[in-house]
Amino acid sequence: MAAMTVRPRPAAAAIIIAAVFGAAAAAAGGGMVGVDGTQFVVEGGRTIYFSGFNAYWLMMMASDPARRAAVVAAFAQASSRGLNLARTWAFSDGGDQPLQSSPGVYDEAMFQGLDFVIAEARRHGIYLLLCLTNNFDDFGGKRQYVRWAADAGHNLTAGDDFFTSSVVKSYYKNHVKVRHNRYIHTSIY
Repeated sequence: MAAMTVRPRPAAAAIIIAAVFGAAAAAAGGGMVGVDGTQFVVEGGRTIYFSGFNAYWLMMMASDPARRAAVVAAFAQASSRGLNLARTWAFSDGGDQPLQSSPGVYDEAMFQGLDFVIAEARRHGIYLLLCLTNNFDDFGGKRQYVRWAADAGHNLTAGDDFFTSSVVKSYYKNHVKVRHNRYIHTSIY
């Protein structure tokens, strides 16, 4: 098997870190997360260490008010055990319980579920790492964007067309912009 070389892309990494940890810090009420050398820092230059958990299901569960107690319980349990970071999905593209059923078409109940997750994370002092899509077919992922473009008449078939198709990239950029616009004027930033 050939060795694989991964070349870091500093600009892309900086954008991802700023977006992810900025939203995470805001959710926990700690302001923007930055870096000082090799350390993550929050307001006032205080070093912060993350200890966290994965809970992809938080937004889906919170989109049904009758099931929100499970979200509250997850954050309460995590906080009581000293965890301060949750990685969760802020996407569900196509399929069952979609946040985005087609490019630019969103389900407000799912967004309200995400609003609830952000509020509960803040209430429990937990930062959020919000995933905006994934590399797999679960919950849509990059292949769903390619399918949407193919359904619109574009000759795309491979999941990796997500990274090269200007149409697919525009769908995803809009997806990020919708999130940004929803939360830019709220207290999570």
